[in-house]
Amino acid sequence: MSIKQSVLRVYNGNPTQGGTFAGTAFFIKPQLLLSAYHVFKVDCPNGAYLQLPECEIWPVLLSEIEQGKTTYGERDIALIHLPRSFPMYCPPLAARNPASGDAVTLWGFFDAQQSLHERYTWISGYVGVQHAFNMAGSIPRGMSGGAVLFEGQLIGLIYARDADKNISYCIPIDAIKEALNKITDTNSSQPQRHHITSKTFKQIKELHEFKDLVAPELIKTYEMRLLDKWFEEYTKYD
Repeated sequence: MSIKQSVLRVYNGNPTQGGTFAGTAFFIKPQLLLSAYHVFKVDCPNGAYLQLPECEIWPVLLSEIEQGKTTYGERDIALIHLPRSFPMYCPPLAARNPASGDAVTLWGFFDAQQSLHERYTWISGYVGVQHAFNMAGSIPRGMSGGAVLFEGQLIGLIYARDADKNISYCIPIDAIKEALNKITDTNSSQPQRHHITSKTFKQIKELHEFKDLVAPELIKTYEMRLLDKWFEEYTKYD
């Protein structure tokens, strides 16, 4: 297996019902996806959907998207918890941050039609105030949320571009690791993130099929009621 099987398209709305391509996400753990937070928070007002490698469409639950928190504050990092594990390749994490001149490979999608794109470029600078790194060449918007690999290891997350300057930006691996560590600590006291039953997930998935007919606020309310009901049953025997 390789990174090619781990990178997914993110859609604004159900793509089988007119939803449009929004960006990229990829597996970082069997039950956890990594992407840019703005892809889910800003670019998916009609609800976020994932297209798995088998072409299955999955709605992303609002309660399962977390923004990465680091010593630099909340970053444009989205960690998406899935209701079950998938046997996907997860790239190893690099031991160090990018450095100027590093030859890196960017992975992501341009749009809903073209196949997964692999772009070769290099690290061209560092932006201290943002704790981010420049990469030569401006990437298409759809590659936001994609992976930056150095010698086969994850070293950054694509999150922005500057077409006028012909550069792109990535969040370095140390910020990603910090966000992951804080998410892991949170999950240890919130088992519902990883143990939602298939019955509950099916109910929530069916609920999201009514996104075009029901106000988003009601969808979120009923989603949380289902999760609360599940959690009440889950903790009954603790």
